[in-house]
Amino acid sequence: HPETWRETVSLPWLFAEARVLCARISAGAGSAYETWQTMGRPQNISPNEEAALRALSEPAWSITRQTAVEGRVTLSIDLLPGEVLYMEVRELGETALPRSASPHDLAAWNTGMGEKSR
Repeated sequence: HPETWRETVSLPWLFAEARVLCARISAGAGSAYETWQTMGRPQNISPNEEAALRALSEPAWSITRQTAVEGRVTLSIDLLPGEVLYMEVRELGETALPRSASPHDLAAWNTGMGEKSR
């Protein structure tokens, strides 16, 4: 039985809540290699086998909400050997790409770029 690696990470957080997007890659979820080996490593597969392998190559996705406590968000990470975990933490409700820059951000950009920003 493989040993699980466990870690708790506490991140400083300015907002009341966060959304956490995770993609976990493991045998059978994000990696079809093990299934392909079980199939005998065929070089020519049926359309149904190809569909199954493509489905198994998708990571296992999850989205959770975390409440900040004393200005921090705490994340628990459990990984089995050979697994990979991608985590993205964002303000709850925030868009992936801001649609406009704040005056503070624009001022910082103009200061940093100097004459090049004009």
